Amino acid sequence: MSIAVEVIDPAMLDELVAFAKPFERDALARWPAIPQPDEDALHASWQQRMESGTGVVARRHGQVVGCLQAVGPINEFRPSGQGVYAPITSCLAENAHADHVFTTMLTALGEVAAFAGTTLAAFTCFPHHTRLNASLTQNGFGVRCADAVTLISDLLANVPDTGLTIDEVHWGDVAQLAEVKESLAAHLASSPMHMEHFQFTPEFLAWKSEQRESVHIVARDGDRIVGFIEATYEGENYLTRSPQMRNICGAGVLPAYRNRGVMRALLVALANTYREEGIVTLGVDYETFNPNARGFWERFFVPYTWSWERRFDMPWGAP
Repeated sequence: MSIAVEVIDPAMLDELVAFAKPFERDALARWPAIPQPDEDALHASWQQRMESGTGVVARRHGQVVGCLQAVGPINEFRPSGQGVYAPITSCLAENAHADHVFTTMLTALGEVAAFAGTTLAAFTCFPHHTRLNASLTQNGFGVRCADAVTLISDLLANVPDTGLTIDEVHWGDVAQLAEVKESLAAHLASSPMHMEHFQFTPEFLAWKSEQRESVHIVARDGDRIVGFIEATYEGENYLTRSPQMRNICGAGVLPAYRNRGVMRALLVALANTYREEGIVTLGVDYETFNPNARGFWERFFVPYTWSWERRFDMPWGAP
């Protein structure tokens, strides 16, 4: 099958949105817990990507059969250096020839001059696009993280009894969470995750929470906060930007209090808070290579995206 690849041009915006729209409809049909986005949400998302990056489009007989639109280069994408990222509905290929289309686009993307010096590439895809996902694997990518969703009505209304006090902390008072957030950061930096270890100072916590306007539900043993769950209005992709949806962006429990149902109690308390406000859907993003996170979240939530990563710089010893 002959494929022609072109660098994406702003004049292609409407054509690419039209190509992506059936993929969006299919995803919404598969995961009805995701609220229906505004009619122009996909168009607005694509327009924003075009303004902050570039990419390639694959054609057969002049018709679009794939797109790989990447934002970037992004400095300090990871500690390894510059990266590019294709958000949801930016990495797509027709199902019948997904491997050939994606591999051809990936090869062309590596030759785009704007991405010279890029060391890492990350692409978000829908898990049910099995042929595309298989191509990503064969092209050296691995799944790093996921977005998942559930209906709040499917979560228990009664908070499990942990013997701890469960309450809410205003974002202006989150300095109280420094110990438990620092514990989470240390845990994620250790095996098997090896994530970068951020320092959660009280000043950083206050700034970050104000930026996000976060909701924090905490578990207390006396005056000590031993667990938390944090949620915001907006998640990691444009489908989360809905008045009917809220998104978990952080959660952790001190080691001595794990395996006591504390996180489940925090999740139910968060759901009850939003249930009273008329919120319908709860989302979460998590690192799939964190076995504890994946084991917990996938008991209650269904993944609807996978984000794939691989090195994208020049090979051994290249000048």
